[in-house]
Amino acid sequence: MDYSVYHNCLRIQITPDEWQDERIEAICKHCAEYGFDNVMLMLNLEEFHCGHISIEEEKKWIAVLKKAAAALREKGITVSVNNWIEMGHADRGRQFAADQQFTPMVDPYGRAATAVPCPLCKNWRAYFAEYVTLLCKELEPDTYWIEDDFRLMNHAPLRSAGCFCDLHMADYNKRLGTSYTREEFVKKLLTLGPCNRERRAWLDSNRDVMVGLADEIAKTVKKVCPNTDVAIMTSGPEQHCMEARDWPALFEALSQDGGHKINRIHLP
Repeated sequence: MDYSVYHNCLRIQITPDEWQDERIEAICKHCAEYGFDNVMLMLNLEEFHCGHISIEEEKKWIAVLKKAAAALREKGITVSVNNWIEMGHADRGRQFAADQQFTPMVDPYGRAATAVPCPLCKNWRAYFAEYVTLLCKELEPDTYWIEDDFRLMNHAPLRSAGCFCDLHMADYNKRLGTSYTREEFVKKLLTLGPCNRERRAWLDSNRDVMVGLADEIAKTVKKVCPNTDVAIMTSGPEQHCMEARDWPALFEALSQDGGHKINRIHLP
């Protein structure tokens, strides 16, 4: 897409059911009537969300989205795609599937998520790379959107910010040359006063992990779709300040290989 001008984007989900053809036809008419020149096709969204779905389940969604993309492009409407989750917004009663050996995020008080994996988890990263590869290969979107669950806080029912699973504890201790338990590290981390060694290690880790994940996602997209832009929706900036988000490095990672720097801001 040409990002030198304003784009009117419709963000919508089309479910794989018996009403899909009627919905696709209605969306095409709606876009023509109201001047939408891009549609962000979404899947596994909100009340239809079933956690980290299998590749076989993903294929059912892709079949519908490919049909929609073809109809929209025939009308001169560009297509982007948004999976709605990376790690996931919140548990909301969901759990990992029995065959998903994902390391969950853990809060400072030891509570583990049931449906939100740690971004350091290699098993989840391998799954997500396969998932994104198929999605982009089949749809060839103008833009692949990362949703605002790309964060280290606000993953209910986990409390506070950051992850304190065994993978992260190993990372903190490696940076510090220590062997802290989670309880010992959190006590140091939350000590009042100027930034101490432990807090600096935590902040540096947050930055490195999230920029590294952004880089990995962008490389995955670009490998199958070199001309696809990788964009992000950001949530509350005050929360990202808590996790020490490195905005320049993040957008450099996402816009690699000549891509645009694109942010869908959190308007509320």
